[in-house]
Amino acid sequence: MKDPRTRMASMILLSCASFAGPKAAIASMAWIIVFSERRLKIPSPWAFLGLFIMVSIISIISLGIGGISYFIRMTSLILIAVWAYSEIRPGEILDTLVWFPGGKTGFELGLIAETAMSEIRRIPRDFRMTRTAISFKGKKLSLKEYIPVLGNILIITLRRADEQGKMLAVRGYIHGGTHASKFDTDKKDIIGLFFAFATILFALANLVTYL
Repeated sequence: MKDPRTRMASMILLSCASFAGPKAAIASMAWIIVFSERRLKIPSPWAFLGLFIMVSIISIISLGIGGISYFIRMTSLILIAVWAYSEIRPGEILDTLVWFPGGKTGFELGLIAETAMSEIRRIPRDFRMTRTAISFKGKKLSLKEYIPVLGNILIITLRRADEQGKMLAVRGYIHGGTHASKFDTDKKDIIGLFFAFATILFALANLVTYL
């Protein structure tokens, strides 16, 4: 999907549908297979694996009281999140938020979101550099050291974000701004959004039947 507006709208609709029930979650995963470029990327494979293991453990513990439903719904939500992260391109969030809600508020939110995404993209590189630094000492990163290492990376990320904010302030940035949004919409965007709406309607229909 080329248009970030239809992509973000589809992400929201599919996420709501996945949360509503397992049947809609399966339909959402089928949507991802059909309409994604199938080039799924994740910021950290280890973080993704840890999250999936945690979901699996909770599902096993909850067998008999909705564990299978929980596993399907959470797997769908994780897949949607990975797809959304993989498809997003620099500047798209700013384009979308300047278009809606627009004005100074949209520009501010877009700038914050773009800064956050920029820092998220740097996390894998920071982690690789940390592992390289530890290997230079003739050591290997053990399982118990992952939490403090990730904590340090989080602190570094927040510190960089603070420095970027200070740099903008030094350059005279106060509030709001102007930005010309550009969008490229094709048939796949429209069809994909239509089926995303169909998925949420399917979820609501099943929810009403269940109630």
